[in-house]
Amino acid sequence: MKSTKTILSLFITVLLFACNHDYDQQLNNIDNLISKYDTLEKKVFSVDLKESKQQLLRYENTIKEFKKLQNNKQKPTKEVRMYINEFRTIKKTFKKVPKNVSFLNSSISQNIIQLDNLKADIKKNSFSQKELNKIIGQEQEAFQLLDSNYYKLSLDIKTQTEKFDSLLILSGKIKF
Repeated sequence: MKSTKTILSLFITVLLFACNHDYDQQLNNIDNLISKYDTLEKKVFSVDLKESKQQLLRYENTIKEFKKLQNNKQKPTKEVRMYINEFRTIKKTFKKVPKNVSFLNSSISQNIIQLDNLKADIKKNSFSQKELNKIIGQEQEAFQLLDSNYYKLSLDIKTQTEKFDSLLILSGKIKF
C-alpha cells in the first residue's frame, strides 16, 4: 500500500513537472514574441513623420508649379494628364503614413499587453495545452501581419520617394 502511494506520488510529480516544462516552453515562446514586438516597435518609431509631411508639401508645391506652366487655354494632353495622375499615388501614400504609423503603434502596444496577460493566465493554469497552443499560434499570426504591414509601409515610402524623384526628373521633358 505504501509503495503504491509512493509510485502514485512519483507519477503525479512527474506529470506536474512535464506540464510545467511545457508551460515553460510556451512562456518562453511568448517572451520571444514580446521581444519581436519590441524590435518592431522600435522600427515603427523610426519612421520619420516629418519626412512624410515634407514630401506632401513638396508634392503640393510641384503641382502648383505644373499648374503655372500649364496653358489654361488649351486642354492638357493625355501625356500630361497621365503624368500628373502618377503624382496622385505619391500624395495618397504620404498622406496615409501618420495614420498607418499610429495604427501600428497602437496595435503593437495592445498586443504586448495581451501577451503579458496571457503569461499571467498561463501561470494560473487557465488554459489547456491545446487551447494555449492555438492562442499562441494566433498571436504569432497577429505579429506576422503587423510585421508585414510595417514592411509594406516602409517599402511604399521608399518606392514613392524614388518615384517622386524620377517624375521630377522627367518633368523637364514634359510639355505643359
